[in-house]
Amino acid sequence: MIPIKTLEKEHRIIDKFLDALERLAGRIRLYRQVDITILMKSLEFMKHFTDRCHYQKEEDIIFPEMQERGLSPNYGPLGVLIHEHEAERAYARQIEEGLKRWQDGESEAINDIINGLVNYVTVGREHLQKENNILYPMVKKIFSGKGNKKLQSDFNQFEQRKMGGSLCCKYHNLADDIDKSILN
Repeated sequence: MIPIKTLEKEHRIIDKFLDALERLAGRIRLYRQVDITILMKSLEFMKHFTDRCHYQKEEDIIFPEMQERGLSPNYGPLGVLIHEHEAERAYARQIEEGLKRWQDGESEAINDIINGLVNYVTVGREHLQKENNILYPMVKKIFSGKGNKKLQSDFNQFEQRKMGGSLCCKYHNLADDIDKSILN
């Protein structure tokens, strides 16, 4: 699969997950209860798929290649995208910390969970749009032929080395499971 097609496929999985998170936040807000199992699965997805799989491919492979071609990681498209990755990581930590406090009996921690979910979804959706409409078209123009083959090789090595292979399928199934759990 072409490297950008891989990332676009992952975006579709993440987008479905963001839809489920939005519904989860609404449900928590309405009922003032947290389904610990769903929230733990959601945190797993955020940490392992969105961050360690998807963002790490961008940060470890795509972004350095773009920097070699003159794009700065401190401003412009890469700077904004890196900042958004960090913001999503911070919101995931906020959700996780809120969950721990809620489990310890701090009822007001539920507000941190809700706010973390809402902000994660908001930043995530804006981020996907920027990548789909700005970054990926740039990458497609810059990398063709041998450059594209190198990216694909780097992606394949990354997935085998860091993720153990068929991770995308596992987390696609997890996103479906979270989605179905929230709909019930």
